[in-house]
Amino acid sequence: MDLRLSDDEQAIASAFTDLFARESSRDRVRAAQSAGFDPALWSALVDIGLFDLAIPGPDGGGAFVDIVLVAEAAGRHLACAPIAETIVARRLLQRLGHDDVPAGAPMAFSPLPAQQGRLPMVPGGSVADLVLGLDGDTLVLVAGKSSGVEDFGFLAAADRSLDGGDRVVLAAGPPAAQAHAVAAAEWRLVTAAGCAGLALEALDVAGRYARDRHQFGVPIGSFQAVQERLATVAMAADGAQLLVREAAWCCDAGLPWEAAATVAYAYAAQTAIESVEAALHVHGGYGYTLDYDPQLFLRRAHGLRLAGGDPEAVWTQVGADRVNG
Repeated sequence: MDLRLSDDEQAIASAFTDLFARESSRDRVRAAQSAGFDPALWSALVDIGLFDLAIPGPDGGGAFVDIVLVAEAAGRHLACAPIAETIVARRLLQRLGHDDVPAGAPMAFSPLPAQQGRLPMVPGGSVADLVLGLDGDTLVLVAGKSSGVEDFGFLAAADRSLDGGDRVVLAAGPPAAQAHAVAAAEWRLVTAAGCAGLALEALDVAGRYARDRHQFGVPIGSFQAVQERLATVAMAADGAQLLVREAAWCCDAGLPWEAAATVAYAYAAQTAIESVEAALHVHGGYGYTLDYDPQLFLRRAHGLRLAGGDPEAVWTQVGADRVNG
């Protein structure tokens, strides 16, 4: 297994890194955080054809390594758009034979099943035109808009009702459960890539501050305690990135990958929080103030970790997959 990026993959990573640096600056993130959605960023992603490239087709596209590279760049720049959710939803609809969804429509996919007819805290749920979720033994597609938004890591998260006339049943019984399980694994893997990107960028933010901030006439980055803390978390962040790329490589190679996606999500989501906590430690009290960036990373990291449900339940699933695999 060779996880080094090809020239084409390097080009994709570079192109989307540049796009998010331009279209998802910290100022843009701050302006969009109340809604969790940046319409101008979304338009740029649609114009570049991201959501078509993410769908397998006769002319190529749909490689999961490419998708996680995009998600990693989005995570680094705290992108306010339901990127993972729209990609996963469109791929699921294609597998079920629904290819007529407009590429420009924000969509949401709930990795968690419905509770009493409502999907809980769906990332992107407050801005999505279409939401997919598992309701008992049926997989459903619901059109419409949410009436509310929750400050859930500024992920535009909201509960979505599955009742109403704009409800379409896509599958029922075991096929519905299987289709949802595959899509949920894809969501965990794409979201894990975002977490890995966030963790790496939080460390860069901490490193820059450690070089610029002086105490006792020297940069605080010269202090051994600061160096050790950042070095420890840096190894974990690199590990998260490798876990994501390994799972994506297995998916593209037709090898078992779903359990690896769950491991990648559990580890990357935890590592993102640890990386941000290290950045906060370096910044001291400044890191919690609205004028500094670490608080943005902290909120997003916790939101991404909770979006997949109870973190302990995710780790329990990792253990169950290991025992059963």
